[in-house]
Amino acid sequence: MKKTIYILTVIALIFAFSSCKKGAEDPSISLLSRKARLTGKWEMTSGQWQTINYTDKKGGSLFSLGKKDANSYDTYIYDNNKLTIYSVIGDEKDTVIYDPFEFIMRFNRDHTFRILIYSKQVNNDYKDTYIEENWEIIKGNWFFLSKAGEYKNKERVYLEFRQDSTKVKYTYQNGDSDISIDVWNYSGTSMNYEYTMFFNYYYILDFLKLANKELKININYSIKDDNGKLEYSEQGTITFNKKK
Repeated sequence: MKKTIYILTVIALIFAFSSCKKGAEDPSISLLSRKARLTGKWEMTSGQWQTINYTDKKGGSLFSLGKKDANSYDTYIYDNNKLTIYSVIGDEKDTVIYDPFEFIMRFNRDHTFRILIYSKQVNNDYKDTYIEENWEIIKGNWFFLSKAGEYKNKERVYLEFRQDSTKVKYTYQNGDSDISIDVWNYSGTSMNYEYTMFFNYYYILDFLKLANKELKININYSIKDDNGKLEYSEQGTITFNKKK
């Protein structure tokens, strides 16, 4: 009789732990709830995704630069704190590198979140080489989404963006800049400005994996026009590691 009880207990535990698995790569067994696993600080460690802006035969896409049938492709590759963006519009190609690029998310137990982004880019496009640095802090609220269609309960997270504070700094390497804009603070070889926006915008995170120390997000998003024609799409994955 005892043996039967033990077996039934083990089976019950297996089903209980299995029900915690939501994403395709979630751990089969976890002693922590999904909220406990998610709360904390997460730092981007790797990722690759692509965005496509589709245009028509009249070159109607804003990103097509008036080129007919010239869809624009942007491929993002993040590795070793560096973000590289490869852009293609028709027969034109461009590469932009942000080194370093840091992206950190913090989810709090009170359902608030904070995203910190820092990027640095050396730009040689103009007569005066300059370094562009961006600091961005995004604040808002988060909560798990319920079961919907093919998605399981708590498989996705709804992010409600409420505030975005940004600081931008340009440092010129070869002399003073000849740019003069009222909102900028200008000092010798550098210029900077800061601003804060308040808004109500949302984004949905689709989790492939939510483990104690690793978070993997699936990117699969598209926009269609009124006739059902695809206008924009983005696909890929991003991986985060939990930090103390």
